[in-house]
Amino acid sequence: MIKLLKISNWVMAFMSVTVLLFIASCGGSSDPDPTPPVEVIPPAAFTYPAATVAVGATGSAMPSAVTGTSPVFSIKDNGGADFLTIDASTGELSVGAESTTGTYSVIVKAANAKGSADGTIEITIGVNPDFDPTGKGYTWKYFMNQDEPWTMTGLDGDIAELPFPSVDIPTGWPAGWPALDPNDWNEQTLFPYLAVNAISELLFQVPSDIACGEVGESGDQLYFEVDDDLSLMTNCHIGDVAGQRVLIGTSSISYKDGKFSWALTLYSQIEIEYIIDNPTSETFIDPLDPQDANGTPNQFPALRGMVEKYTIPTNVFDEAGILTSLSLKKVEVILEVSEL
Repeated sequence: MIKLLKISNWVMAFMSVTVLLFIASCGGSSDPDPTPPVEVIPPAAFTYPAATVAVGATGSAMPSAVTGTSPVFSIKDNGGADFLTIDASTGELSVGAESTTGTYSVIVKAANAKGSADGTIEITIGVNPDFDPTGKGYTWKYFMNQDEPWTMTGLDGDIAELPFPSVDIPTGWPAGWPALDPNDWNEQTLFPYLAVNAISELLFQVPSDIACGEVGESGDQLYFEVDDDLSLMTNCHIGDVAGQRVLIGTSSISYKDGKFSWALTLYSQIEIEYIIDNPTSETFIDPLDPQDANGTPNQFPALRGMVEKYTIPTNVFDEAGILTSLSLKKVEVILEVSEL
């Protein structure tokens, strides 16, 4: 009995201590209030300032008046400007150097868990002073085959009216160009090199003929001018009197792999684009156009470049033969440049 009483007293003492410890640990403190959830605000419509960047250069644009909680930005519609990238966290648009002239309407999307909104920007890719053909006049002078040798047929037809049916077109410029003695060169020797030139001169007068004919005047020329917006214009004439200035085509400039290219679209029976790759400026020496009685070669400022896919007929018998035999050849072009 005494032993059981002692055990009971020990158990009661232990339980008392335990209760006191529990009360001490709980009675003096309480759980902190839970952190209230952060309110997520959906984005609202925002804007970008208009941006202008020269083709071949880089640039950027930041959005303004952006609202919303931590929106994520993406390009929703690049408007054809595939040279753009965007910072997803800031919405900064970056313009790459490999671009093409023109004005692009771009839509950017900002989104979070509560919704999304759009922002717009107009990006203009302008002319680069490193290659600026605007404000000058150009005359097509030479079209020299740089493709594999090929044969032009139909020369005895309605267009050329020559006494022979065909000619084999060689590759490259005549040997020794431009150090040629005109006395050593006759029409038969030069014709294979200049046949592409002769046919091209006929074709390149068509845009001015058509455009000037629409205003009741005459064209019949290889000359055009380039306006600030890169449109191509020519001057009509009424006899020997200057006439109206009319549109004969459009153009654009691109930059890729460290080089410019100039794409000219001429309005003819069909629209044809000529892309002059890596156009360069030089003083061109033309031994076939002497500037004096002594046969001194003419020299003129020129734009020179390669057209990898030059549209030209291989059969020039008549108009039907031309339109049904159009082929793509590689040629080097020379344009005489004149100041306006």
